[in-house]
Amino acid sequence: MPFLSYLVRRTQQHNQAKQQQQQQQQQQQQQQQQQQQQQQQQSQTKRSVTMPSIKKKKEIGDYILGRTIGRGASGRVKLGIHKQTGEKVAIKLISRSQLLASSTTSKSVQRELAVLQLLHHPHLVDLHQVLQDTSCVYFVMEYLEGGELFHYLAERGRLQESEARMLFIQLVTALNWCHAHHISHRDLKPENLLLDKDKQTLKIADFGMAALQPFNTLLKTSCGSPHYASPEIVRGKRYHGPATDVWSCGVILYAMVTGHLPFDDEHMGRLLTKIKTGRYRSLPDYLSVDIKDLIKRMLVVDPHHRMTMPEIMAHPWLTNKSFLGTELRFIHPNKEQFKLYPLNDPELQKPIYTSELEGRIWETLKVLWRDKTEQELLDALSSERTNIQKLTCKLLQERSFRLEQQYYNTSSVSLPSRRASVVTTEENIPMTPPLRKESIDSYMHDSFSFDTVSYCHLPPTPKSTSSAYLQEPHNILSILQQHDSIKADAADLFVMTKAIESTVLNPVSKNIWKMCSKEPVEVSWWEKTCDYFKRKSPEKAIAIECLAKHECEVAGKLHQVLEECFRGKLSGRMYPYEKIVWNGMMKTTTDNTFYFICHMIKTSLIEPRMKIEFTLAEGDLYQFKSSIKDLIYCLNKYENESDWVTRINGWTAEII
Repeated sequence: MPFLSYLVRRTQQHNQAKQQQQQQQQQQQQQQQQQQQQQQQQSQTKRSVTMPSIKKKKEIGDYILGRTIGRGASGRVKLGIHKQTGEKVAIKLISRSQLLASSTTSKSVQRELAVLQLLHHPHLVDLHQVLQDTSCVYFVMEYLEGGELFHYLAERGRLQESEARMLFIQLVTALNWCHAHHISHRDLKPENLLLDKDKQTLKIADFGMAALQPFNTLLKTSCGSPHYASPEIVRGKRYHGPATDVWSCGVILYAMVTGHLPFDDEHMGRLLTKIKTGRYRSLPDYLSVDIKDLIKRMLVVDPHHRMTMPEIMAHPWLTNKSFLGTELRFIHPNKEQFKLYPLNDPELQKPIYTSELEGRIWETLKVLWRDKTEQELLDALSSERTNIQKLTCKLLQERSFRLEQQYYNTSSVSLPSRRASVVTTEENIPMTPPLRKESIDSYMHDSFSFDTVSYCHLPPTPKSTSSAYLQEPHNILSILQQHDSIKADAADLFVMTKAIESTVLNPVSKNIWKMCSKEPVEVSWWEKTCDYFKRKSPEKAIAIECLAKHECEVAGKLHQVLEECFRGKLSGRMYPYEKIVWNGMMKTTTDNTFYFICHMIKTSLIEPRMKIEFTLAEGDLYQFKSSIKDLIYCLNKYENESDWVTRINGWTAEII
């Protein structure tokens, strides 16, 4: 596939990791065999036989820790097996030392813990327990054997519309429930969507960046992964949480039915520009009209014109009777079991007093509404008007009642509890408690404090452009989007303009211009063309210098600015020995058009520095020089804006 998408690159990285793991296992087996042989030799010479030491697996509470099944921003996720029932769970390990050292991690962990207590839906991963010892805090969560949707897409490629529809309906119904309760996920991506063993059920995981958003307020924390981030987050503006989730869902649906991402680029600046302008690869012809319409309406740059979750659920692609079957159960889940509490619910008009609250619910509310003082929170709860603070309190009370019912329905045997609780024994090893006295909140009152902030993760996008791909001239525009990037410098990157000795174009110049799009007859054509321009017109050439590793990186930035600011473009054709001839066009505000040829030269073997020589092929020279100054200004603005957005979001400037 000529376009190496993010999913494909991540798949290659995943396969490499698997190969390394297999090699390590083989090495371990060889070492074990060698040890056994040595022991056998020793047993022949000695009367006593030494038994090999057996490593005991670590136990946490009622669970035995198994293999690592995932890694997140705050810690590893291991498989856990209940010692008595054999039930499998996913246990997230969060190091206490990391919580103490990183305020970002500690804030993210506490937010996730508080939000998880509000969630109750068949397509949201359930939190069973929270355990802790002197070294770690453990989130015991529901385990889905099918793994991440990302890995499923990496193995399968694109999905058929029927299969994508079945999974996507589950995603939007769960998000619709969250949004109805004013909860935004803000980090939706295939890595955070888990599947069951049969790949028929989908559940949303990792609420570490989730946020509660009161009515008529906007969020301001930049978060999420850049490939799935909405334009308003990329621009650093205040935003509406549900609208950003809709954008991320559009990106996910696009990936599900095409096998690649709509916005993808190894250079951070170009990636962010694509997202801000909403320019994505055209949808394939094999997709139905309905799904094309749905994706287009979800990937709308203006959040006010973007679809909402209820509108998505009412879209023909999801409601067409010819497509529906068992999916109806996802659109209309059990309303009694998964009740919605809209803000106009009469139950929310009644005041809630602290005497009616359990201590743990009050402490969780303080975590969820950390931006409010205790008095402001008390005033909101005791108000006779509906508000989101009373809504979250109601959800926590429902959870407490639900867990209590589950507890009384269980046997006296210590089974995996459906409620979150912490009890520590004398040996400081937490166990599943026989009584409901302490809860998640005992973890919240630990020796470290928290605040509400966000964390941002950039998926690696390994560089994997093949040499065979580079040989095709028509692939040059793809090359522009897939080359090394460098960290943006604080100073202007395009700072130097000067006249250089180059070429005067005589009437033959138009013929030379046409030659740039033709295949060369001989290997040295590229050098002869450049020499021709250098000999003929020194006054029609202008040079600027910039920081870059490769001419394709420079060309990518230049093409982006020409297209956005000058209604122009930059094209390239690759010739033998990987020589590239660049030709471009730009227009001014007065509709003057210039055609030029670019020659890019590496000026330093140590520093990443390139020189761009512009040779005017057609147009007024005086106005062209003035336009080059405007071009330099726009290039500097492009770099500075890219650097600012990358820095403020906490993303790395270089994707590796």
